[in-house]
Amino acid sequence: MDLKLKFKQKLTNIIKKNNSVLSIGLDPDKNKMPIDNIFEFNKRIIDSTFDLVCAYKPNFAFYEKEGLQGMQALYKTIDYIKSVDSDIVIIADAKRGDIGNTSEAYAYSIFKTMDCDAATINVYGGEDSVAPFVEYKSKGVFVWCRASNPSSDELQKVILAESNIYLYEYLGILISKWNDKNNNIGLVAGATNIEDIKKIKKICPEIPFLVPGIGSQG
Repeated sequence: MDLKLKFKQKLTNIIKKNNSVLSIGLDPDKNKMPIDNIFEFNKRIIDSTFDLVCAYKPNFAFYEKEGLQGMQALYKTIDYIKSVDSDIVIIADAKRGDIGNTSEAYAYSIFKTMDCDAATINVYGGEDSVAPFVEYKSKGVFVWCRASNPSSDELQKVILAESNIYLYEYLGILISKWNDKNNNIGLVAGATNIEDIKKIKKICPEIPFLVPGIGSQG
């Protein structure tokens, strides 16, 4: 039996505690910011904001590109957030998307090895891509549903012949269905598409949204 606090309850608790729905992305892009030490850079942000947020969201790509030092900084950042306030949700912004034992390995890495509270994922492989993550009942899974980049319309606004709805709307229907199993799924929808978010919210009224919208998206 999974005795850990369920993800959505943990999220609700920290939202109430800090009176905030703000998630801060920890995306240490050395091409845009003068960063000598990634961990110390993140630490300054965390020290200045830990009582103002409900979550931190490290973008794995910026740590992976720095090799071993980057990954060490990621682990130190995760541990530091927990030491400052273990109630704060840590979202692994990894956007993993695969199937089978590869997806199982991704989920294990994020939820067991790193002990993050949630992960962002892609589900081009359908339910087989999300299932290994959902099995971790105390963890959260944010499915990338509606993106903010212009070329996302090439796929996400394809109209399905049988239902006459956009692909991203159908994905919302699937997300709601997948959520029935363990009630631990959320979705990602870019803040640049307010009308689209409203449509998805009608489809998934009980599902938490992760809405990137402040700062450049990438």
